[in-house]
Amino acid sequence: MPSTILHRPRRHRHRQALGGAECHVVVMPDADLDEATDALMGAAYGSAGERCMAVSVAVAVGGVGDKLLDKLVPQVRSLKVGPGTDPEAEMGPLVTRQHLDKVRSYVDLGIAEGAKLVVDGRGLKLQGYEDGFFLGGCLFDDVTPEMRIHKEEIFGPVLSVVRSPDFDSATKLVNDHEYGNGTALSMAVIEHLFHNPIGVFPNPAHSARGGTFQGHRPRRGRPVCVGRFYAADGAGRHADPADQRALHAPEGERLL
Repeated sequence: MPSTILHRPRRHRHRQALGGAECHVVVMPDADLDEATDALMGAAYGSAGERCMAVSVAVAVGGVGDKLLDKLVPQVRSLKVGPGTDPEAEMGPLVTRQHLDKVRSYVDLGIAEGAKLVVDGRGLKLQGYEDGFFLGGCLFDDVTPEMRIHKEEIFGPVLSVVRSPDFDSATKLVNDHEYGNGTALSMAVIEHLFHNPIGVFPNPAHSARGGTFQGHRPRRGRPVCVGRFYAADGAGRHADPADQRALHAPEGERLL
């Protein structure tokens, strides 16, 4: 962070430097898993995971975890990795050798912590690009909230699946994260949003820690964004929930 940002005086301005970010997708048991998988592939592995809103954690609620992995594993294994000049490449290299080494070290760490590496992209070799900063997609299962691969930002093509028994515990897991940056909810029933909100409405049991929240439900074979919520502003005040209850699909259909 440049010293001018930290030290130059500015009246009536807030400075926020979290130093990390973590985005979750909560997958409910009633979610359309084909749509959830497609969304996770783009959100986790697009730009090789090197963007602040990249999703690094999929929270599988109830018994949906095995079914979700059955969908994810073949897609992660079949990711076409290549240089940006290849029009068929689905994922390119990481930004530097130093960062490649860092991301690989997090994969090593996840194994040491006891997570199950179900797709290992560390052995990827591209003919003609042996010195490139390429890493195949990596996918972990059985990740727990205490593991560093969940607590810290990896900033690479690594997706962790955390199992959660119910929506309440999934909500708590998201809200308790130190670097909660954004959350999406994959579901079929819109009422999940208001049964136990994720950092949206003030809730004594699960207070908002900031960040953004999106909810999606399938409609005529495609997901519809039903709302984007700002849980708190830079000063840490809760967003006013008064205008958040009436949500509409893009076509104008009222959802609540």
